[in-house]
Amino acid sequence: MIPRIQTGSSFKGAGLYYLHDKRADGEEERLTTDRVAWTYAINTLENDPEAVLAEMRRTAFDQPLLKRLSKNRSDGRPTEKTVMTVALAWSPLQTPTKNDMIEAGHSYLQNMGWEAHQVLFVAHNDTKHPHVHLIINRVHPETGMTLDDNWAKIRAQKWALAYERENGHIYCEAREAKYSRDDGRDTDHMSHREWQMWQEINKENAVDPDDRRALEAGEWDALKSGQRDSRDAFWKETGQLRKQLRSALREDVADDFAAEWTAYAKTRTARDREAKLYDREARRGIRELRRAGNTRKVVTEIVRGPDGRNYRKRRGIESPGIEQIKQRQKAYHTRQREELWEMRRDIAARQKERLTALAEPALEKLGTDRAKAYADFLAGQRAQKSELRDDQRRGERRHDLLGGGASPQPTPLTPVQIAAYVQLARKDAAQAAGFSNANREVTDADRARSQKDAQDPQQPGKSAKEVTDRGLEKQAKDRARESNRQADVDFYLKQRAADRARDRGGGRDR
Repeated sequence: MIPRIQTGSSFKGAGLYYLHDKRADGEEERLTTDRVAWTYAINTLENDPEAVLAEMRRTAFDQPLLKRLSKNRSDGRPTEKTVMTVALAWSPLQTPTKNDMIEAGHSYLQNMGWEAHQVLFVAHNDTKHPHVHLIINRVHPETGMTLDDNWAKIRAQKWALAYERENGHIYCEAREAKYSRDDGRDTDHMSHREWQMWQEINKENAVDPDDRRALEAGEWDALKSGQRDSRDAFWKETGQLRKQLRSALREDVADDFAAEWTAYAKTRTARDREAKLYDREARRGIRELRRAGNTRKVVTEIVRGPDGRNYRKRRGIESPGIEQIKQRQKAYHTRQREELWEMRRDIAARQKERLTALAEPALEKLGTDRAKAYADFLAGQRAQKSELRDDQRRGERRHDLLGGGASPQPTPLTPVQIAAYVQLARKDAAQAAGFSNANREVTDADRARSQKDAQDPQQPGKSAKEVTDRGLEKQAKDRARESNRQADVDFYLKQRAADRARDRGGGRDR
């Protein structure tokens, strides 16, 4: 027993296919019914197959009304795929009668929990193996609810195994091994005799051409969906790797500046200790001045209130000596805070500049490596498509694709890879710093030479005009050389910025 399940959205299309003979190549429609052995309907008012399908179509159209009449929730979306077809195929060695097929269909529907739905049985006689098709309306004729098809294929296979056991002979030993394991493991092993039976069924079109095309389309959809998820996961992983590398660089730079931050903390502790001593001496001086008679004086002044009337206001005024001590104390604390803030800001700025200098080459190298990995990744996906195309040409089914695949888990950078990126970044940053220092020294020397020539225009053996012309010519050459150097630097920076933007956006391949 081999059950196969498929869903669709057209009762008319199901009738044209299952109630008529197969179309020949290039034929648009075939209305003969030679291959239809018999039909049988349940839970319908009509018995004629065309009328049964029309009744199913009206039931599906009235789904919202049926839900309201049965007091079920009607706020959900209507069922789009209302047609389900199930093919029950027996072995070529079996000869079931019409009653046997009808009983098997009832047993299958009862096992799946679909016995209350509208069903049309259509038996065909165009193959060596007996088979019957069940056209099921997924909308319940009374409640309007959609049938429960969760794990339908697994439940169908278990029913088929129980059906074969009940009839005293197991025709599919692989299925029995699959669903009889105590540990629940799966197996796709098939004996040679079972393989021959499957090949014979395929040659005899046990799976209808439309069903085969639907299976192949489903395999392609599953493969493309899985590959699309894998590509999204690849770029998500790239973003995580960039964050991981930046975090590692931040820790590395923090280690380089740890000594400076430790010195800053010690300086701040010492300054706090000195500030406490200074405040203690200031308070002592204020107490001595107050004991000497420099007490607070109270004066009265006239102020205008909100209502426009004048009021007397009393306030205290310290002596000039006490006020001077407080002003010096305030200025001392302000100066200490500014000096500490300047130290902290200088260390933080240099640390940030250092991180930027290391991050640019490291992230650029990571982007290049990921671009190469993505090219290999796309080549692997193209190979998967070619493999699926070859399998479908040979008639082999890819059940591993229909079940979907687990999303690839991101792989973080190893400590060795992080160390290599950091070392590369340090080397690149050192070269860039050396190049910058060399240019700065050349520029300073040219500037000093120009200033010397300007200060001493009169040189022995040369007239003032010659000295002036030579100085102007040298300045023009210096300006031209500096302009060319700046143009090269600007071009290099623009190229680096363009490369980083392309890596950050995914590049052309993405």
